[in-house]
Amino acid sequence: MDNLQPFFRYLFQFKTIPNDMVDFLRASIRIHHYPKNHELIKIGQYHTGLFYILSGSARVCTISDGEEIVEKTFWFWHPNEIIIPFDIMDRDHPTTTKVVLNESSTLLSLPLVHLNELHRLFTEYTPLASSILQQVIVNLSNHIQNLSHLCAEERYNHLLATHPYLLNIIHLKYIASFLGMSLNTLNHIRAIR
Repeated sequence: MDNLQPFFRYLFQFKTIPNDMVDFLRASIRIHHYPKNHELIKIGQYHTGLFYILSGSARVCTISDGEEIVEKTFWFWHPNEIIIPFDIMDRDHPTTTKVVLNESSTLLSLPLVHLNELHRLFTEYTPLASSILQQVIVNLSNHIQNLSHLCAEERYNHLLATHPYLLNIIHLKYIASFLGMSLNTLNHIRAIR
């Protein structure tokens, strides 16, 4: 089976792309296998390209170092999604977040040099990238709305309805952080179900 087919199905849900662009991507994309807890993007790293998750998942974390170092999870990337490093879209500044794999994962990568060429060679790239980014913004906006308007139990139920597999693969403290609640609150909600 062609490992790139899920990636192309993902792209085609946004825009039809020409065959020469498909050929360019086929020649440029690399496949990687990484272990659980691999830091895909480290704090302080500059933009190096994009990743697509064939299998596995990842979390986006920030680190605060006030009185104690605290890692906060604010987003998850799931199978068949492009990992967009939010704060290194500006290529001149290093990231202040990290992306960590939640489980052993198979990823596709498209290095920055190839992204630049894609932009230069294909007029279809910009509307495609805009459509993907727009979907990510909608998903982020929905998550922010849920944090603002749903009670803790409703936020947990929403996670159960959309991505229940996360509960089986990562520590609950990351899920609690993502849901905007303490680990004690999450444990209490889970205990009364």
